[in-house]
Amino acid sequence: ETAQVEVDFLLEGGARVSRPLEVPPRSRYTLHINGEVPPGNVSTRVISTNGVPLAAERAMYFDYRGRKGGHASAGSTLAWYEWNFAEGYTAGSFDTWLLLANPGDEEARVTCSFMLEGGGDVRKEYRVPPGSRYTIPVDEIPGLESAAFATRVTSDRPVAAERAMYFDYRGWDGGSDSRGVTTPQRDWYFAEGYTGG
Repeated sequence: ETAQVEVDFLLEGGARVSRPLEVPPRSRYTLHINGEVPPGNVSTRVISTNGVPLAAERAMYFDYRGRKGGHASAGSTLAWYEWNFAEGYTAGSFDTWLLLANPGDEEARVTCSFMLEGGGDVRKEYRVPPGSRYTIPVDEIPGLESAAFATRVTSDRPVAAERAMYFDYRGWDGGSDSRGVTTPQRDWYFAEGYTGG
């Protein structure tokens, strides 16, 4: 069955751009966002308006301050009140960004607790306008200019959160990205890992 889809692009500051599209049955659909919104930061909400289930993923390819590469993330199936990230690093040539999307119609009051390796934390509060993307350059927060940390995000309204990093590590340049997890759990499983070469 064809999926009737509404794609909402949430821009920094609260502007919203919507785009309807159709995804045929048993098919892949690629939407080049650069042609849909002005250059700049954007979050995206994808809704199947006729209830046909979809899988959605976001891929980015970049040349960020000479660091070339790409990263991808599956979308989250919900906006939520809490997000947790185990990774964050700002020392040397690492830049970390915390990215928030508020798809709702009311301002979200967000608290970020950056938990430092070895103990202690740095807390910051933000107000994220409705229907918008909000970007936090973690490197610019006092106390986090050169740090390894985990992050807990809490909000009074449902939001989506991702963590993006760009780096030049021992001559390997690129980036990584992960959406947060809504709840810490007792067990985690990883299929991939490699230490050779």
